[in-house]
Amino acid sequence: MRIPPGSLFPRSSLALGVVLLASLVGSGVAAADSVCIARPGSAMDAPRALAGDGARALGSLEHRRCYSVMQRLDRHTRIWVGAEDGFQGEVEVSNDVLAHVLTDDVDMILEPGGDVFGKALSGALVLVAPHPDPELWRATLVEGRLSARFLVAGDDVYPAQSWPLPDPDEGADSDWPAADLPLPPFADGLLDDPTGMQLRGQLRAPLARLDDLRHDPALGQLRMVELERRDDARKVRLVGPTAWAEGWVLGSGWLEDPPSKGWDPLAGFSPASAATAGARQVGSKVAPLHLSAKGTRVGALQAGTRVAVLADHKSWLEVRANWNGGQVTGWLEKKRLVKEGKEGPLRVRVEPLSSVFISRVALQWRIPEDHREELPVEPPAEAEAPVDPAAEPGATSEPAEPPEPPERKTVIPPPTLGLDAATERMSRSMARLQWLYAQGLAATPGLRGDITVRLLVEPSGAVTEHSIFASTLADEAIHAVIESDIADLVFEKRRLPRRKRGEPRRDWRIVVWIQYALQPVLP
Repeated sequence: MRIPPGSLFPRSSLALGVVLLASLVGSGVAAADSVCIARPGSAMDAPRALAGDGARALGSLEHRRCYSVMQRLDRHTRIWVGAEDGFQGEVEVSNDVLAHVLTDDVDMILEPGGDVFGKALSGALVLVAPHPDPELWRATLVEGRLSARFLVAGDDVYPAQSWPLPDPDEGADSDWPAADLPLPPFADGLLDDPTGMQLRGQLRAPLARLDDLRHDPALGQLRMVELERRDDARKVRLVGPTAWAEGWVLGSGWLEDPPSKGWDPLAGFSPASAATAGARQVGSKVAPLHLSAKGTRVGALQAGTRVAVLADHKSWLEVRANWNGGQVTGWLEKKRLVKEGKEGPLRVRVEPLSSVFISRVALQWRIPEDHREELPVEPPAEAEAPVDPAAEPGATSEPAEPPEPPERKTVIPPPTLGLDAATERMSRSMARLQWLYAQGLAATPGLRGDITVRLLVEPSGAVTEHSIFASTLADEAIHAVIESDIADLVFEKRRLPRRKRGEPRRDWRIVVWIQYALQPVLP
């Protein structure tokens, strides 16, 4: 059994934790003191005991948040939601939206005896759903760009009790498959057959939001390799540090040759707008929330919570409240709200995006004086002199003065250099740099900076000098990735003009300046 360092529970306490917490639910999946929501916008309902046979829907909960278990039911779990900035109360959620953790390495298959098309390491987080075989469950990876689907045994999963950050020191064994191409910036399905018969997983759009990047189990290192190609499909293997999977992709963006060189981190994604906070505000005391006007109390909204008013009935209001953990709808008494127009400042939490991109590239000669040239200055065009109609035919004009020597100017023609190969190489690490930058941005909101590198390129295309020339961002891990990239760069070979007899030698080396920009972008 392989549990990675920094996982949900220590390696030494795994067996003890299973013994202490195990009370089996359904087909062999153990219970736990707390559970974590794995599906965004998961529905939450009022407990059955409170609602009876009437309406129970209360709202939704966001993923990556964990809650104390109040009661285990057959297909649902009753939990306590205790948000400090929103709703508090007991609610029920479907067991299908709860995160589980793999307790062993699992080969990916779609059905018993099927072909192995991937592998996920212990510690990976998954959603589980029932399978016709009571000893098996259908699992789906829930983090990162790859959401592969596969079967697991009942003892291969355990309910997650916290939502961990990936461990950058955890890696696969030496026999892990290799891949070196960046993924195109497009979502697509991962199919078992080019005719699209069965879906093995889903490839999401590139990660950009800070929270997504921080929890990306691929650590920004998801790569691919092409296994087979048809005119209308391409078989690829996607490889990350903790999971790999292969299948067919049909989307046009995945059929390009060569693959897309990356995406514009500023314009290549469309972040969803932050939820609009309500116009009204709960007063200085907690406001009880009810299923209906004068109905069953199902929880409370904390002081200062913003609400949107949906309907009214005498002295009661139906309201909807959004907070960082989800959304809830219910009824409260009008007197629980601050008098309309007297609300305090609106506090909206905006989730930043982690953006890393090449902001500037400049070229210059290593020795500019070697390329100085003297060029003539083109004189301005002169208008033709008008013909004097009074001039006598046959008259001779004064002899013209000899022309003055043309004026000359000194110029240094700028160098030219093909950058496509270098840009493609650098684009491969952009996702990794975004992931690293997201860690710093989470610890220091507003963190931003520029990193400028200097390269000396020979006429052969080889880079003989490379270094980080200047940086306003002190992050050794980011510097290490950039230094590794620029050490591997190779430029196109240039054809030099033939040197004329007596002409001094010129230094044809080019200095390349590349500036990376790292900055948060607000949606």
